[in-house]
Amino acid sequence: MARKFEDKNSEITFGTFEEMNCVKLDDTILYNYISNKGISAVDFILYHTVNEDQQLDFIEAKRSVPGTGEALKIIQKFIDSLQLFIAYGFKRHKYCEDSPTLITQLDSSHLLNSEWRFVVICNNKKETDWDHARFLHAFWLEIREQYASNPFFKIWNIDEEAIKVLSVEMAAKQGLAVLPQGTPQ
Repeated sequence: MARKFEDKNSEITFGTFEEMNCVKLDDTILYNYISNKGISAVDFILYHTVNEDQQLDFIEAKRSVPGTGEALKIIQKFIDSLQLFIAYGFKRHKYCEDSPTLITQLDSSHLLNSEWRFVVICNNKKETDWDHARFLHAFWLEIREQYASNPFFKIWNIDEEAIKVLSVEMAAKQGLAVLPQGTPQ
């Protein structure tokens, strides 16, 4: 069943996606069991087709462009989320019985043949359009710097182009978000 969903914290509406292609890790038993151990997760994971290419997107939504120093926390969320996704796939915990549909339906060929992307979508609640664009670019540079200094992405052969920082408008053009009513296209 396809549906839209709203992230209350960022005030961004996402969708329309097939529910079986989305995972909200923070709704899972495993995440709730280990989240108090310093583990954090992105808002959701989406498996979808874009121009005939399979993509596995790890999506973090923000109410506005994150400030200086937030890039490291977000990079860690990406890493933790991918590791949780893999731990579910390999059923490494007794709490994996509730594996989300997306994880149980994907096999290694799906993962090997899909592009992995790590996407931060920033709402524009505080800044003017000009400031928002400037802040997005500055945050993109900061997150790329954190990416470059972290061996995790090299181990998994994840190219820096896989790291995206998007406005809601940019995300809507990619089919990830829904523009608020009255927003010019």
